[in-house]
Amino acid sequence: MASFLYRIGSFSYRKWWVVLAIWIVAAIAVGGIGSAVSKPFKDDFNLPGSQAVEAQEVLQREFPQTADAAAPTATVVFQSRNGQPLDQGANATAIDAVVAKLREVPQLTAAQRAAVVNPARGPATAESLSQDRTVAVLNLTLDAKPSGASLGVSQETIDTVAAAKEIGTKGGLTVQTAGAANEPSTEPPLELVGIAVAVIVLIITFAALLSALMPLGAAVIGIALSTSIIAIGTSFLTLGTSTTGLSTMIGLAVGIDYSLFVISRYRQETITTKDRSHAAGIAVATAGSAVVFAGLTVVIALCGLTLTGMSFLGQMGLGAAVTRRTRIEAK
Repeated sequence: MASFLYRIGSFSYRKWWVVLAIWIVAAIAVGGIGSAVSKPFKDDFNLPGSQAVEAQEVLQREFPQTADAAAPTATVVFQSRNGQPLDQGANATAIDAVVAKLREVPQLTAAQRAAVVNPARGPATAESLSQDRTVAVLNLTLDAKPSGASLGVSQETIDTVAAAKEIGTKGGLTVQTAGAANEPSTEPPLELVGIAVAVIVLIITFAALLSALMPLGAAVIGIALSTSIIAIGTSFLTLGTSTTGLSTMIGLAVGIDYSLFVISRYRQETITTKDRSHAAGIAVATAGSAVVFAGLTVVIALCGLTLTGMSFLGQMGLGAAVTRRTRIEAK
């Protein structure tokens, strides 16, 4: 194994442009195949044979009326900006406009629509209005049936609630929404924050931009390949939406961690020899051997999750194993 890895490391140093081109072409090719054959991810969380599943089955069989999933709800919170009570003047008028828009939510039955009233001066103000009358809460119960991880809420419902929220804001209120009909968050992915922090730490550690970017470059190529392989897997496997997120996190971790082993050993070898090709071969043969052993051990453990009958954990394990294996071979 060590001699084989030495030849790979030495060749990769001498023909680095060829190796880099091969990995880039592979990433593009596999990515194209993944885009062509991929199917939507599906969240199907179940633990066959577990006590929780058995209890749900008994509940569904004996008490079907109580075993059904609760209807999704949405919460709208109103707050006065000018300090005036919400049940008076312009504030009350603004809430009336919001309520009128909320009644247009398509996933409301006639009874549910009739229950949408001004919380600041409706029949249940004691429960929906604060003591100083500057904060009010309105709860909506939607006519939607959850399925798996999906809440069954349509995009039209989400857009209508967002439009109502905008009407209240323009009317001088602070309006916030939560629950099933809340618009999705637009915050940047946390992975981008992790990459930015990693770049800063690596630059400080290596005191060289190129050495700092090499681990990240290897991680990005590995993540691109593994994500594309997972996309291909969706054509014949049921994979959850969290699979790619997990594989990305693991790809970043091992892309930096394992690369640091090899790069650190390479920099030590360059102190004792001027033959950079030989130094690269030694680094891959020694540190690379440890990387292969550690990586394969984790791959075997993660793949073992697929044999436990736990489909959700198995999906995550399969995605993580693909990422681990792709990062190992990228060495």
